[in-house]
Amino acid sequence: MSVRAVLVVTFLALAPQAAMSATAWIKQTSRPAISYCGDVYAPPFANPLDAGRRSCPPAEARAYTPRHRGIGFDILDLESEACFVPDESYRLLDDVIDEVASRLSAHRGPARAQSAVALDIATVTGEVMAARGFGLYVPTETLGDALARRSGNAEPPRYVFDCDTGSMILMTVAENLSLPASLVEITLRSGSGHNYVRWEFGGESTVDWDMNGRQQCLTPRDVRPYQGRSMTRDEVLGYAYLLRAALWKQSSKIAKEIDDLREATRRRPDHPAAYNNLAWLIATRDLPNPGSLQAEALRGAEKAVAIERHPNYLDTLACVHAAGGRFEEAARIEREAAEKAPEQETYKRRVEQFEAAMPRDCRGED
Repeated sequence: MSVRAVLVVTFLALAPQAAMSATAWIKQTSRPAISYCGDVYAPPFANPLDAGRRSCPPAEARAYTPRHRGIGFDILDLESEACFVPDESYRLLDDVIDEVASRLSAHRGPARAQSAVALDIATVTGEVMAARGFGLYVPTETLGDALARRSGNAEPPRYVFDCDTGSMILMTVAENLSLPASLVEITLRSGSGHNYVRWEFGGESTVDWDMNGRQQCLTPRDVRPYQGRSMTRDEVLGYAYLLRAALWKQSSKIAKEIDDLREATRRRPDHPAAYNNLAWLIATRDLPNPGSLQAEALRGAEKAVAIERHPNYLDTLACVHAAGGRFEEAARIEREAAEKAPEQETYKRRVEQFEAAMPRDCRGED
């Protein structure tokens, strides 16, 4: 099964609320108690009617040259190859960077510790986004979706964001303010994936910031071994390739989807998601020359399970074995998936499917 289907939690969006002013946060003498990352959702919340994947306009020559650079612009460039990102989205990201820089410059005081500056950048970025009409909505699938206007021209602008897209915006702001930050990924107790931003200042000194909660946060203690750490820039781009693969799937460009999943595994070799998604694609699609891809699917599925024996990854591995006609092995692995996730009726059904007198594989499933 595709990991994106498992690691997304539905979030009920509420009405937007006003954000704290720049002057107010600077005057604060204390901050609230620090929660674990992923535990808090803060307003403004998006109207659910504003959510959803944006349409992909026809590609056209760019008339706008971004004023800034950074990870967010690199991600938009990647995304635009699969689903064209209009100039307005690049301009909006530029404008957010400029406004955060301007607000911070207006309140510049004596030299401060880098950790304090990081908190200021994060706080003001959230404030600027709120003032510009960004509302929290989970899931927002891509950075291009987050920067796509959801309101009509006669209405105040409205946008949506979530943990990873908001983090990408904050990372781009921080990079342009000469205090670059990293992306962090964890899995919450609910099973949903979550991202946030981290600054590291040498040794044990770090600042973690959750865009969903608009506050500093603590990394939970019980994270998976491959999570909870600062991702390199290359790994963040690997994550972007994983997201772009879903855009190629949307336009039925399977060869490009496969290429992006391969690139995601190359850039994040110790993360199971892209291995799993690639194996699932090969096991469930009618592809030309499927025999040449079977070995790759098996290697990917086994790698994902070796990293984490998650029922979702076991399900994929079982389907890969079924695609190769190894139904007895497929049933054995699927039974383990069903035991680990007894609430998932799909896994139980597949055990029966693999053990039937006329067993069948998982082709055609999504």
